[in-house]
Amino acid sequence: MKSDFALAEGRSPRPSDKIDKATWNHIVILPDDVAIRTTNHHGRAIKQISDLTHEWVLHSDETDHIMLPVMMDAHDDFDAALYAAITGYYRLANSAMRSALELVTIGTWAKLCGKQSEFNKWEKGEIELSLGIACDGLIGATPALRTKLTTLVNDSLFDQKTNTTDGGWVRRAFRDISDFSHSRPGFTDFSMRKSTGPIYVPSAFNYSMWMQAEIVGLLFVLLLIANPNTRFDQFVLELFADTSENQIAGDPSCISKSFIPNPRCTRGLTPTPFLSSLTWGSLHAVLRIAPYKRRLRQRSSLDGRTRDAKEHRVQAARGQVWLVK
Repeated sequence: MKSDFALAEGRSPRPSDKIDKATWNHIVILPDDVAIRTTNHHGRAIKQISDLTHEWVLHSDETDHIMLPVMMDAHDDFDAALYAAITGYYRLANSAMRSALELVTIGTWAKLCGKQSEFNKWEKGEIELSLGIACDGLIGATPALRTKLTTLVNDSLFDQKTNTTDGGWVRRAFRDISDFSHSRPGFTDFSMRKSTGPIYVPSAFNYSMWMQAEIVGLLFVLLLIANPNTRFDQFVLELFADTSENQIAGDPSCISKSFIPNPRCTRGLTPTPFLSSLTWGSLHAVLRIAPYKRRLRQRSSLDGRTRDAKEHRVQAARGQVWLVK
């Protein structure tokens, strides 16, 4: 429908080569069944991930020309990952987050390290950039952050892997997701579903939600590093709460509660501690950002028409336009 688009001009063209009913059913019947079963049992977790990705795209029109394209593409990856998980394509759901992580890491590196020229050449396909190149550059660009995180949580964001350490959080996350992207043994849909087509597997879905929450949280960290004046809503900040005590107390307000996987998750896929023990407090201390309670942009503070207009600009920038010549 035209109402689904930010801009819609003219009429939709009439069908020119309609798919036959049997082919359509072959494609959609199983995913539709999985989607119904999944959304019947995981509504809260799905809403939380959807709200986080919605908040992400609302920040994209506040960024410069370096971060804007990678944030837009990452948002598409978020949507694809959530939809794939809902419909039972768990490996593809997890793999989509790899692209988002690499894109935003490269954008953060280009922004922080003054690599505009390299970024432009990369966008034109003239040179290759990778997450490893970006992480190496960000190590030198964030010495205070590295020192502070080492002191506070004995962890890092961008460090290389060594004989005694697994590397920084960004590299660890990328390495873990790559198992799904490359369909390594134990990380395929068949190994998770034991079926030749999509079926509802609660443990696999829970794991995908956990992974999506962790990667989206990590990308909010990178966005904050690239743009230290960014302001987040409360539900984003809840990602960075100290979850250990909340989990023990059974606090339902802790966002991570929705994403704790089944301990019998297939093939021993056990996620790292939520958000790798990095806390919001350590990050805003390093970046000298005012306490978040004074910086919150509450949802109620935005007039509905203002938010709608803002979303309209974002959607238009993303090219969600239906044009009929």
